[in-house]
Amino acid sequence: MKAVVKLRSLVFVVSLILLASTSALASVKLLHFGNTWHGSAWRQYVEERARAFEAQNPDVEIEIITAGGLKEQFLTMHAGGIIPDVTEFILVSGGEVASQGYFTDLRPYFERDSEVSLDNYLPPSREALTWTDGAIWGFPIDLYVTVALYNPRHFAEDGLENPNELGVNWTWEALIDAGKKLTKDQDGDGVYDRMAVVNTALAWSYNTFVRQAGGEMYDRLKDPTGSNLLDPAVERGVQFFVDLHRVHQIADMDFHQWDPAVAMGLGSINFVSGPHNLSDLPEGSEVDIALQPHGPDNSGTYYAANSFQIPKGAQNPDLAWRWIKFLVGSEEAVRSFVAATGSLPADIRVARDYELMMPHPPQHADVFFRQALNPSNSHDPLGGASGVLRSMLDEILTPLIDGEVGVRSALQDLHRRWTALLADESRQ
Repeated sequence: MKAVVKLRSLVFVVSLILLASTSALASVKLLHFGNTWHGSAWRQYVEERARAFEAQNPDVEIEIITAGGLKEQFLTMHAGGIIPDVTEFILVSGGEVASQGYFTDLRPYFERDSEVSLDNYLPPSREALTWTDGAIWGFPIDLYVTVALYNPRHFAEDGLENPNELGVNWTWEALIDAGKKLTKDQDGDGVYDRMAVVNTALAWSYNTFVRQAGGEMYDRLKDPTGSNLLDPAVERGVQFFVDLHRVHQIADMDFHQWDPAVAMGLGSINFVSGPHNLSDLPEGSEVDIALQPHGPDNSGTYYAANSFQIPKGAQNPDLAWRWIKFLVGSEEAVRSFVAATGSLPADIRVARDYELMMPHPPQHADVFFRQALNPSNSHDPLGGASGVLRSMLDEILTPLIDGEVGVRSALQDLHRRWTALLADESRQ
């Protein structure tokens, strides 16, 4: 498998070299390395803006290449001396690359450019894209913030107040009470065919309930150096997650696909839907959204911040900055971006109006903006060890749900493994 990956990477780099040689006639060539994970609407927006930028700047050619994931291909390109001018890393893989010093610090650009200001961006996006040394490694684009997506008909049919009607009373306890009525064996075969809470596997990965208990699994989110798994708040959040499955029996880790499941009436609630998911649902879907439930400490959630980066060593960094500004640097451009992609913009001037810009907004579409401002939200750990840390975390999910191991013992064992891993990482 490794040999196949290396061969593909080599072919990718060779094709780029050939591409560069055939484009030498352009006065200035800007290489934009896009991410297929962002989807077709995003890609179409970037391509259309590229043609518009070229029309305004006839001496510039923007060449767009795409890949999924980016990290491996980027590092292969970099080793071969081919450095893109602009990249589209998502937060986790971007954080890994940022920890290795591959990105240009954008602070000087923001400081000397009167047309853009970091003050215009939602605080979570600024926090996520600021490294431990204060460097800004990405130009904020949008936020993926998870909310509680639910089927309002289910609540009404069972005589229950839905999460928005509950307001401040939308708590863990209210979730359990409602969940026992929402979970149903509708055909009487002894198997639940409608679960109250669906797709909890992602809620686990996002540490949703740990955060709401007031815990955080890592000592810090940027280049973590230690484990907080022995914190009682972490244990309480994990125990609540397990109890939803084993004690209350109202949750399913992977019950169909999470958004269609709720829209189609197969599930009642999920806690992992973001702006992109609702944009993909057809008009008239049976869904609404609410803030996350309030746990023992807060109602925080998971978020990720997308951005554009300028790698160190790029041939045209100043032109790359101009191109990024043209893409998403003005209020007008951001509005066009949101109209094209359905994303929640990081630009606070436009984010305030997000509910008016969604193609098929739920009744409480303003929840996305409100949830994004919750100071208890947080993102995945970022840094060289982040991928392994998350893999180790996911390994204990099924044994916990199946009752093969207790919460405390599982966390103690994982704490030992994380501590050893991070100690090795710090010595490198």
